[in-house]
Order: sequence, then C-alpha cells, then structure tokens
Amino acid sequence: MAVKTNDFDQANIRSYGDLTICESIRYGFKYTTKVRWEEVTVGAAATTSSTATLIPANCRVDAVAHRITAVIPTTDGTMDLGTAASATAFQDDAETDTVGNTGVKHLATEYTAATGVRITPCSTPTAATGKVMIVVFYTQVTAPTSSP
Repeated sequence: MAVKTNDFDQANIRSYGDLTICESIRYGFKYTTKVRWEEVTVGAAATTSSTATLIPANCRVDAVAHRITAVIPTTDGTMDLGTAASATAFQDDAETDTVGNTGVKHLATEYTAATGVRITPCSTPTAATGKVMIVVFYTQVTAPTSSP
C-alpha cells in the first residue's frame, strides 16, 4: 500500500478559536492542537503557587507562555515556572516586577500524566497580590480505530 501524506481520506478539519482538529472520518485517527490558560494569584509568603491541571494526560506540550498581570511583590523580582518534577521546566528567573513582562518557552515534551504548572517566586512574596497568566499550547493524537 502506498504511503499517504496529508491525505486524510474523507478528512474533517475544523478550527474553533483556540482548537484545531484534523481527523480521518473513515479510520478514526485524530490530531488535535489545543490551548489551555489560567491566571494564577501568587499567595503571600508562598514558596510555590500551582495551577489546576493545565497539562492533560497523554499529550505533547509544544510551548508554555506567561504574562505578569499584577506585580508579584518580592525582594528578588523573579520567579521560576515549571512543574512539581522540574521547577524551571518552562522558565528560569523570569522578571516579575513589571506588569506586561512575558516569556515563551518552546519544547516538545511528552506528559503521560495530567500535570499542574507551578510558579516558584525566587524570594518570598510579601502580599497575595501578584498574578501570572499561564498559557499551555499542546497536541494530542488519537490512534486509528479501524484499518483500510
């Protein structure tokens, strides 16, 4: 049988704002690109603040972006952005002392378990007024459900 490239044989390609789905109607496989985001308030005297499960199970994270929406009041003025397993997986020493500061890290990391994103201020916040918007861009793939 010949290899088919971008020929989804009765393909269904849909786009809904932050979501793009490309699937084969006949064979059932699916390639989906998605975005999840959350604004997190960093707690006073917190060593870490975590999101809900922004990274779903069985996906590949393509990029993680952040934006400071309210200054995190620390003496150091920086934070790390990562997961419980790796505190700096997405950002190391990002500046938190100016609203509007942003950062993006491109990666291709697979996650088999649902995972939260963790903010770790590099020094202890003096008040619970800091906020960070975190955006996760990821891909999920579904195996074929039938064969030719």
